[in-house]
Amino acid sequence: MSSCSSGRATSSAERPRLAAAGVSRARVRRALALALALDSGVDSFLRLAIASMVIPVRTVLKRTFRRLDSAGRAGAISPPPFNPSEEGLPVRLNRLFTTVALASMAGAALAAGPAAKVTDLAWMTGTWSGALGPNTLEENWTAPANGSLGSLVRMTGPNGVAMWEVITIEEKNGSLEMRIQQWGAGFEPRSPSAQKMELAEIGDKRVKFNAVTDGTFKWLAYSLGADGSFNIEGEQAGGNVSKLTLKGRK
Repeated sequence: MSSCSSGRATSSAERPRLAAAGVSRARVRRALALALALDSGVDSFLRLAIASMVIPVRTVLKRTFRRLDSAGRAGAISPPPFNPSEEGLPVRLNRLFTTVALASMAGAALAAGPAAKVTDLAWMTGTWSGALGPNTLEENWTAPANGSLGSLVRMTGPNGVAMWEVITIEEKNGSLEMRIQQWGAGFEPRSPSAQKMELAEIGDKRVKFNAVTDGTFKWLAYSLGADGSFNIEGEQAGGNVSKLTLKGRK
């Protein structure tokens, strides 16, 4: 334990150099902890890339690894010494690009919703309408094609058109992404841009999307009833939950 402590200590001679590099002792300690946490079999270039996220100063990292090696000879645990010339530049660049690509794919996989294709929503295709107070709501869903489907929504009443709405659903990262925007009478936009929603649940003739950006809805769900009804349920930004039942029109 004492040998580890002495290996991590920063000498008074080194402190001015660290300060000149703009690196605090706390950041050096964080980098040391990160380096020690890595498996000793990980190649040194990858260790450098990860540690550089904490301390973007290469010379300090090299000095840090040398101190760890000195502590290792006294009985402390230390990773293999860093040797920036142990591999050719093309090999090291290839390792870096591979690491970045794998990280990007992992991030996309974590960000994506349940696996689905627009063809899973073919049951939504058609023209559906129903009463909404004194108004009539009509949704016109296209057939899925080339990774997308959409709907033109119209709400009409005694005074004419009260609302237009456009909904698109597209395949993204192996899942589905919805965008929805509304316009009032005179085609005046109700929001500056479309609201983005991502797939949350999908099943047999049912689907639910959760909001990713601010807009009209917190979540929106569709389902097809056993009687052929087209059901819409959603929670608005204010917290009100509503459910509509539409019937198919030919």
